[in-house]
Order: sequence, then C-alpha cells, then structure tokens
Amino acid sequence: MNSFDVLAKENLIFPGSIVPGKKLIEALGIKPEDKRFWCKKLELFERIQLLGYFVTERNCEDNSFRILNISEMADYALGRLERNMHSNEKTTLILKAADINCLSEENQKRHNFAMIKCARCTSLMAGELLSGIII
Repeated sequence: MNSFDVLAKENLIFPGSIVPGKKLIEALGIKPEDKRFWCKKLELFERIQLLGYFVTERNCEDNSFRILNISEMADYALGRLERNMHSNEKTTLILKAADINCLSEENQKRHNFAMIKCARCTSLMAGELLSGIII
C-alpha cells in the first residue's frame, strides 16, 4: 500500500487535516534521514494536490503537514499568484537593465524576446489580480 492509501485509510486526507510527522514517516516507510524521504514526501503532496487541496508545512511540527481548508484556498492561491507576479517583475527589470551590446544579434533578439514575454506575463497576472477574473 502506498503512503497516500495508508493516510487515506487512517482518514487523514481531507481539508483541514493535520497529518502528524510520526504518521507521515510511518506511511512513507522511510526515515527523514533517508535521501528518498523528501522525494516520497513531495510525491505524496502532489497526489493530494491532484485531489484539489493545497498542502502546507507552515506552523507545523517536524515532518507534519496540513491540508488547507477549502475556505483558505483562495487566499493561498492569490498569495502564490502575487509572489509569482513580483518574481516576474523582478526578472523583467533585471533583463531590461542588462547591457546586451556584447551579445550577438541572435542572442540580443532572444534576450529581448524573454524580456517581453516576462513583461506580458506580469501584465496579464496583474490584470487578473485587479479584476479578480482569471481568463
């Protein structure tokens, strides 16, 4: 039985659930010191996300995690979107500030293409945040 099935059988996969680190370690069947632990943990998180739930380790004890309540998901998603938008803005500004005169014409075009694409992405994301409508 895989880790997801073990936790589901123990009725720990639902919105608002806090999965204790001890239960996670038992479900994964490997200790945190094992190199595979983190990969298996991320695989489990991805499986839970496929059900439409966000997972967080914030404010949880060692190796514990929490599945967000449905009521928390919108704020969490908007926060992630805003962080991504700021990251794209920064990337655009860095690309814009770079002196590309030393690049070949082909690489200058590639650089400008990346800068424009980042700027458009940021603009689109900003529009979605302001309007509250995702296209």
